[in-house]
Amino acid sequence: MNNKAYEQYQATQPAVHHEPPMIDPFDGEITGAEIGVCIVFVLAIVWAIYTACFTDNKKNKGEQNE
Repeated sequence: MNNKAYEQYQATQPAVHHEPPMIDPFDGEITGAEIGVCIVFVLAIVWAIYTACFTDNKKNKGEQNE
């Protein structure tokens, strides 16, 4: 029953590989409001890292000196 029709079909058809489209959270155009939101998030992350690294060290040093 196998007459190699499927293999012949595959040989005649080009291999087509479809990749999913890239996800663009800004829909191709970035507005001023979106830039502002991104800047606020970046500044909040930088502030959180700064306070986590430097304020804990100052509190611990003050407690050790007493």
